[in-house]
Amino acid sequence: MDKVKLALTILSIAILVVPLMVMVYLNRDNLIGIVLPTQNNSQMDFERITEKFQEIEPNLVRQPEFFPQNKSYILAFNFTNPLLENITVEAVSAQVFLQDRNMLLSNITLDHPLNILPGQSAIVAVSGALTDEAITYLKNSYSELNTVEATLQNIDIQISGVHVHLDKLPSEAPITLPIGGLA
Repeated sequence: MDKVKLALTILSIAILVVPLMVMVYLNRDNLIGIVLPTQNNSQMDFERITEKFQEIEPNLVRQPEFFPQNKSYILAFNFTNPLLENITVEAVSAQVFLQDRNMLLSNITLDHPLNILPGQSAIVAVSGALTDEAITYLKNSYSELNTVEATLQNIDIQISGVHVHLDKLPSEAPITLPIGGLA
């Protein structure tokens, strides 16, 4: 009876200790990782997507369209998915500033989400309306011009649940924004 009791005790200890020893052996280079995982998948996705999109330079596909009746405009960018999986561009927002005065002209946003397949391109259309202050300033200071140079700043993009922020576009190239018809 004592031998059976001893055998069952050794077996119980082995059932507990052997898996722990295997886990320690498999993670011998990162013992803290057994208790505290280093990263979760969403963190890895965030880092991978952020890294890829920091390198992206969206290109305007045509001149911005301006609608004087409601002081709004549309900017259309060609955007290529650099990842190996489908992405959903859920939201885009940015501030548009007058380049030579760093004055806020408007905020722009994505009208509707869109899906982009791996390696494929899509037209991302964002729209905005000039602020009342911008309209007054442009009427008084730029009435003889039909266009102004503008820059995008504080760009926020929500891609497949991951938020990417850019202070400005990498090239810092100005956008020629039409303002003709501001009467």
